[in-house]
Amino acid sequence: MYQFIYQSPLGPMVLLGQDGALSSIYFLDGQTPPSYPEKESPDLQAGALWLRAYFQGDPLDLDGLPLAPQGTPFQRDVWTLLREIPYGQVTSYGVLARVLAKKYGREKMSARAVGAALAKNPLAIVLPCHRVLDGKNFLRGYAWGLERKKALLKGEGLKIIQNKVIQPSFALFKGL
Repeated sequence: MYQFIYQSPLGPMVLLGQDGALSSIYFLDGQTPPSYPEKESPDLQAGALWLRAYFQGDPLDLDGLPLAPQGTPFQRDVWTLLREIPYGQVTSYGVLARVLAKKYGREKMSARAVGAALAKNPLAIVLPCHRVLDGKNFLRGYAWGLERKKALLKGEGLKIIQNKVIQPSFALFKGL
């Protein structure tokens, strides 16, 4: 495991790499960084380049970014769906739950289970859990704070008044 500290406009972020892929990206928030060695590696450089482009309003495609998030199969399924939410668009916990229910051949799935999986998202911003809202377009839960979630969404061009996204564009999922 190796690390790189990226200075984002919303605070320092730790990028962790392992075996040629990004395993974790998170905000430092005053914590002491982990004690992994600093290393210039293609995966960490790609992650820093992707974050720089994102914060400049020109996000790069995720296909070229080597990602290796660690989690349960359900968590990884939820995180995979996040990749389908385009920059500047949003979805809801309920919609993600319906997509997963269909994938698993179930009548329904818990939106709270989706929220719990999102709370464990190891790749902040890259797997855009900040683009998930409640069923009435309000900002709810974000591991890095609602103010950051609001700043990220505003940076993507969404209008927010009193923690509610106004006239958002919704991501479309196949089969719904």
